[in-house]
Amino acid sequence: MQGNYIRQRSLPTDADQYTFRGDQNLGRFGTIFARYTNADYTNTAVGNTTELGDVFFVQKSRNWQISHSVPISHTLVNQFRFGYVGATAVQNGTTAPQSDIDPLRLTGVFTTLNDKQRTYPAVGFGGVGAGMSGGGSAVNDYQSSYQPMYDISNGTAWVRGRHNINFGINVRMWSLQRDLANDFLGQFTFSGFFTGNQNRDQAVADMLLGYFSGASSFQPAGFSVGDRSGNPRQFNFLYTAPYVQDDWKVNQRLTLNMGVRWDFRMVPHEQNDRMGWRDLSNPRGGLLVADKTLVEKGIVGDGSYYRFAGRRNPRDASKRVFAPRFGFAFRPFSDEKTMVRGGVGAFFYSAEGREIDGAADIYPYVSRGNYIQSIGQTNLRTTGQMFPNFASLGAAFPAANTFLAVNMAPVPQNPYVFQYSFSIQRAIGTSSTVEVNYIGNNGTHLLMRRNIAQALPMANPSACAAAPASGDCPVLRRRPFVNFATFIDSDWSGNSNYNSFNFKFEHRSGSLLVTSIYTWAKSIDSKSAAAGIGNDVARWQGFLNNHDVRFNAWNHTQWGGPVRSVADSRVGRILGTRPARINQMGLKFLW
Repeated sequence: MQGNYIRQRSLPTDADQYTFRGDQNLGRFGTIFARYTNADYTNTAVGNTTELGDVFFVQKSRNWQISHSVPISHTLVNQFRFGYVGATAVQNGTTAPQSDIDPLRLTGVFTTLNDKQRTYPAVGFGGVGAGMSGGGSAVNDYQSSYQPMYDISNGTAWVRGRHNINFGINVRMWSLQRDLANDFLGQFTFSGFFTGNQNRDQAVADMLLGYFSGASSFQPAGFSVGDRSGNPRQFNFLYTAPYVQDDWKVNQRLTLNMGVRWDFRMVPHEQNDRMGWRDLSNPRGGLLVADKTLVEKGIVGDGSYYRFAGRRNPRDASKRVFAPRFGFAFRPFSDEKTMVRGGVGAFFYSAEGREIDGAADIYPYVSRGNYIQSIGQTNLRTTGQMFPNFASLGAAFPAANTFLAVNMAPVPQNPYVFQYSFSIQRAIGTSSTVEVNYIGNNGTHLLMRRNIAQALPMANPSACAAAPASGDCPVLRRRPFVNFATFIDSDWSGNSNYNSFNFKFEHRSGSLLVTSIYTWAKSIDSKSAAAGIGNDVARWQGFLNNHDVRFNAWNHTQWGGPVRSVADSRVGRILGTRPARINQMGLKFLW
């Protein structure tokens, strides 16, 4: 469009890394190996229209490892490893001078912000103003994270007759120390709802008059940490996994691989019990809290909204976490031209920590305010009246937690995947092979996120269009949980299914190599992105995702011969080799 202003900027990304390593042979006592790595990464990204919205990301990681290997006998070898990694990541926006902030006269906000936390309010447009660029700082501009982890493992390899046995244990202990409180001075959206709701000019009019459709901020509460702004927390994790595997060569034609791993993961807890999760027994919506102090200080109140959980996390970790694996390789015919392979196994994986980020972002540690004003609403607030104050201690009430998200699931599960494969390979003559493969997996207890406070559908949409303030038309009257304004809950009810077939033909003859491959694959899951949010009313059903490969045919041909040029011949004589020209041709179909 003529007259639009376009500006291009080149923003820096820097990465620096160095590593020291060494090893020492200890004779009959084995060998010892040590390594240390330091890695720094910085990046600047555009977060809004001007430099005020730039986001700066700084990551520093330090890790080291020591390992010791010793042959106990000619059939028994042991390896011990001990390692550590500490990763720090800080994200922040452009610092706003205090002289720019004071005239805003905001209330109910942190007043001891450091330079990384003190950024400009974010301004955006919605409704009839959708499409217009916002200003101020970027959304979620500040975050800090430090994750120290210790890893200890011991593995033993033992050869006994036709058996090659491996057994050992892996133990990991780590904590996630994070502070996700951000947008300390507000994030505001203006939609034109209150000055006509017809065009973009009215979205600007709403902004000039201070009539926001949405405003949000992390605000101080009665139990905020001393004189520190934000809401630092520490979640602790433990992983223990003993295992055993036997590779058994039954005879010259059959080999079996059998093993089992016990993947135990402790349900994490917060170091000082400053966390909560959804109370499934409260039909109006409520939280179970781990901190006994909240009972002693009267924050729990009469139990209609908060209740004391009497424990540090929602439930004990399951001990039924055995992950068996089985595989085989078999030559069914005496001519040894056919090989059949197959395998099946269960693989558990753990929450990485981000799945419970918001479990500590509750009143009275911090108040994550999300204030929404909609068409037909009376008693409107303006930006000059923001934000309400929650610093004084008192019994918990819903208005102190208007935005709850990324909480710990009230019923934690162990996500796992069953993976299975089968293949047949056959030699044709002395220079060609044909191979047919199948690979599949099925995921269970995968992470889902749902906005369980999503308003229910209107009973009569046409009547609401004529009279938006009547009956169940206002959003507040259609919420399934009276005490929740926004609650993006986590559960482990997701699933996935993947199936893939592959056919491969390969021919080698002298200087000629021909490879042809055909692949068919299909993936169905109930949620492709863990960070995505589903509507609890509509539910989510399985669908073909963007990684499906319904038909994929590929051919590659390569051939070559002696090079005849004089120059290349001289090179060959000098190097003692015979240079060759390699020619390649490929063709791929994907649909």
